[in-house]
Amino acid sequence: MKRRAGQGAALLLAALLMACGAQALAEYECTGRIHDSLSAIRVRVSDAGERDEAQLRENLLRVSIEAEDGSLSQEIAYWSSESASHEGAAALARLRDVNFDGYSDLMLLTAQGARNVFYAVSLYHPDERVFMPVLQGHGWNTEAKAFDTQSPIQLELCNEELFPEQGLVCSSVADGYRYLTEIVYQWEGKHSLVPVSVVDVYDAGDGIIGELLEQHATRIRRCWDEQYPEEWYYGQEDASGERRASYRALTVGRAGVDPQFMEVANVDWVNLRRQDSKASPSLAKLTAGTEVQVLSKGCGEDGGWIRVFLWPEGDEPGLTGYIWHSYLRDVRP
Repeated sequence: MKRRAGQGAALLLAALLMACGAQALAEYECTGRIHDSLSAIRVRVSDAGERDEAQLRENLLRVSIEAEDGSLSQEIAYWSSESASHEGAAALARLRDVNFDGYSDLMLLTAQGARNVFYAVSLYHPDERVFMPVLQGHGWNTEAKAFDTQSPIQLELCNEELFPEQGLVCSSVADGYRYLTEIVYQWEGKHSLVPVSVVDVYDAGDGIIGELLEQHATRIRRCWDEQYPEEWYYGQEDASGERRASYRALTVGRAGVDPQFMEVANVDWVNLRRQDSKASPSLAKLTAGTEVQVLSKGCGEDGGWIRVFLWPEGDEPGLTGYIWHSYLRDVRP
């Protein structure tokens, strides 16, 4: 079949338009403000055309940042599992004040799944008027239940939560619908994040759920590392909800700075139970007058159990468990 000259031109034009459309899809753009006193900025993310399967995130992306008044012009490169043609629910780039200094910082999407959304962080430095990527020199190893030391890599926050009053940032990674790792960071100055606590809810095998809490300060303190039957932890009562509220009270809540204590009373000794049941194994026998920190009240099906934390002595790990309410009384100042 003969093709007319006009048809050929039309097909060529269509091909060019398709090429332009593909190019447009390969660039992401957003606008916003770093601060009310500063000009609005435009952020463009495009593919740098480089892939490296050895990287945790295989695509190299280029970020162009331009202020409307010309006061800022900068480019950043970062590694991502996404491409610039990303069409997912999460934004490829967004602005958020992560270090609580009053200036918005740049969050750059590195990976997105059903439950986890990861962002690399570039902090805005108001004195230099530039964004600078935040690096980390360690990552949490779930199998070893410890931090690995390695060469500095871009810091990623997952499902980040900010706690401005405490100056804390929480990053939590879910592994399916059962297990998670939650790291709480604190700002060291305004530009460096250091981990201050880690919660790891892990598969301990044979229908057992493990729950670990570590706190990091001048030294690492393992508050507890306990294991529970999965049918109880994620059962009809769903003890995991109460337990998350309890460890959150220590990691980002008032229990870390304004603790409530009770002491064993009305008996010579009492069992610290692993679960909120008299049939549960005993973790320890606590004598009268032993002080424990209260984490949660009204636990168990009958609401009569109190979840407590027994602080560690020396290098020994602490314990967390349940005591029936009538065997405890408030510690008066």
